[in-house]
Amino acid sequence: MRKTYQLSVKETSFFILCAMIFAVCEVLSIALNDYFREISIFDYVFQFNVSVVFFCIGFFIIDLVTELYDNHISGFFIYAKIISLGLFILLGNFAIWAANIPAGDLSKSFAFAPYVFLSSIVASLIGYKLTGSLMQYLKIKFSGKFLFSRYLSSTLPGEIVFSLVFSLLNFYHGRGFTQWLNIFIDLSIVKFVLSTLFSVLIVPITNISRHLLGLAAYGQSTAFVQPFPFKHSFTDETALP
Repeated sequence: MRKTYQLSVKETSFFILCAMIFAVCEVLSIALNDYFREISIFDYVFQFNVSVVFFCIGFFIIDLVTELYDNHISGFFIYAKIISLGLFILLGNFAIWAANIPAGDLSKSFAFAPYVFLSSIVASLIGYKLTGSLMQYLKIKFSGKFLFSRYLSSTLPGEIVFSLVFSLLNFYHGRGFTQWLNIFIDLSIVKFVLSTLFSVLIVPITNISRHLLGLAAYGQSTAFVQPFPFKHSFTDETALP
């Protein structure tokens, strides 16, 4: 089945920019994944992992693209991420071997990266897909209204599920249940705070993007009737005469 999409130059630039930001954030997440900063809060030691910040930016982009287009399009970003990370780890390990870089934090990060990568694939296919599907469902259900609430309602479940799967696969081994649970709770708290902050930005950024790209809001144009709601022409040889 062949589908043809015609995009404007602005839309093409938008997708390239979002894909670049998404890929960079995911690479940084992998590179910084194993580093925790302990912050003492009274008698509790809070495990802060800066990679969470970049994960949240990734979820923001997935929701933004889903809101402007749909979850099928944002799904392409997930597959592009997997391919980009795979190439980054493969070429990075080759470069360390070819340059004979001595053992250290850099070589350690790349040596451990393949396992993190596999954990990330599983978590991404569940967490990111859940976020995109929820955003698409809520967008249709509420006819494009209540973006602030829809963002939180779609992002938080996806991020929590992502953290649960990723931390189980990546942090449980060698730490034990109690320490893993503390890490999971700390990750979830940080994601909740960041998602709340990003929810304030989703409305103006979505409106600005719509204006720059010339897209109508959901429900205000018949262009959104198609499963892949581009404002330009859509052809599907199996569905259209």
